[in-house]
Amino acid sequence: MSDYNCWIRTNYFRVKDENALEELLSTCRTNGHLQLRESEEGKKYCFTCDGRIYGVPDREAPDEAEEDYGAFITGLQKLLPAGEALILMEVGHEKFKYLVGAACLLTANRMMHIDLQEAAIREARQMLGNPSYNTRIEY
Repeated sequence: MSDYNCWIRTNYFRVKDENALEELLSTCRTNGHLQLRESEEGKKYCFTCDGRIYGVPDREAPDEAEEDYGAFITGLQKLLPAGEALILMEVGHEKFKYLVGAACLLTANRMMHIDLQEAAIREARQMLGNPSYNTRIEY
């Protein structure tokens, strides 16, 4: 997706170490502006990005310009205390040929990915009572 444009936002979440969160986000490579925000009540954070998040530098190849998205996700998970969830949502498009809606749900020890297109087709199948229903969304 060469002309992919996206926007990312998380929910407000607690972390074990605010400085470590700031450090992780400061090393993250994006093609937009990544901004950390604190909730009005304090001690809960969210971040937004008006572009794609590529990840953090690959620790095994620090001299190369490779980013590791998995290490970014793992780094976020390590910061989450028990009983907390981080929901990273992404919406994007490539010339409106492809629309992306996705969420990555993180806890300290689990990760789940939700794709809006897959979820919508799954729900349409259920609503229609037709498990083989399919449709074309992108072109």
